[in-house]
Amino acid sequence: NGIEVPEPSRVKPEMGQKYYIAHEEVPSHIEYCTWQDSRYDNYWFNNGRIHLKEEDARVHVEAEYSGSRQR
Repeated sequence: NGIEVPEPSRVKPEMGQKYYIAHEEVPSHIEYCTWQDSRYDNYWFNNGRIHLKEEDARVHVEAEYSGSRQR
């Protein structure tokens, strides 16, 4: 779809570090979280949804929506 998506974090955040999830199920499509090494944190990390910058998460979601609208 021509949108360059920033690579999600490949290293787990440090305990207490803030991060952003490209999350299509919340109204803003961006969820702000704090790393606690929880099952939830690890789920998003293992699925390539964690970004350390809010703007990177936003571009990630925009690229997904753009691709789904073109199908």
